[in-house]
Amino acid sequence: MKNTRHITRSMQGKEVDFEKLRLANALEPAVGNVKVNTRGDEIGPNGQIIRKREEIVNDYYKSNPKAVKDEAKLPPITKTKEVDGVNYELRGGKWYVA
Repeated sequence: MKNTRHITRSMQGKEVDFEKLRLANALEPAVGNVKVNTRGDEIGPNGQIIRKREEIVNDYYKSNPKAVKDEAKLPPITKTKEVDGVNYELRGGKWYVA
């Protein structure tokens, strides 16, 4: 199996693992005037998470029905079902709203 980590070598010859840095600082407040952490979660006073990134993305796609989701990264659909008028798709062992 191929190693997916990308380690970069600096001009001084030191190895820098940007994936490790990103994961280690995922909950730190982002630099700028937008109230989010570096992961993309909306944060409130004292750095408490108000809405997770997944909720923000789902709200965006609900309010913008013409937006195209990147379906190439999703596993293939293995099952579909309808519960209370909502369609669901089983992809890679997880149920998603269709």
